[in-house]
Amino acid sequence: MTDTTFATTIAASDKLSDSRTTINNNFAASRKLSTVAKTAAYTAADDDVILGDASGGAFSVNLPAAASSAGQVYTIKKTDSGGNAVTVDANASETIDGATTKALASQYKYVTIVCDGATWWIIADN
Repeated sequence: MTDTTFATTIAASDKLSDSRTTINNNFAASRKLSTVAKTAAYTAADDDVILGDASGGAFSVNLPAAASSAGQVYTIKKTDSGGNAVTVDANASETIDGATTKALASQYKYVTIVCDGATWWIIADN
C-alpha cells in the first residue's frame, strides 16, 4: 500500500483509534458467514453454511455446477437426531472427492467443501 492509497482511505482529521475501529468493523463485516436452515431439498446458492434438519424426511442439498462455482466454499451440517440423512449431491455427474454424493446420517455430522471449477473437494468433515 502506498502513502497515496493510505491518505485516500483515512482522512487527516481521523484519530488512529477511530481508524482502527473502522478497519476492524469493515473486516468483521466482510468475514461474516451467511447461514440458512433447510428442512427439504435445496440447491445451494450464496450461503456459506447450510443447516439441514431431516426430522421430517431425508433430503438433498444440491450443489451448483462446478464450472460456475470456482472458489465457492460450503459447509453443510445435519442438525437433527433422527435417522434420516441430509445428502450433499454434486451436480449431474460431478463429484465430491470422487463420489457423486456425501451422506450426513448422524446429528452434528458436517462437511466443508470447496470447488476448483471442475470438481468439489472435501476440506473438512467429521
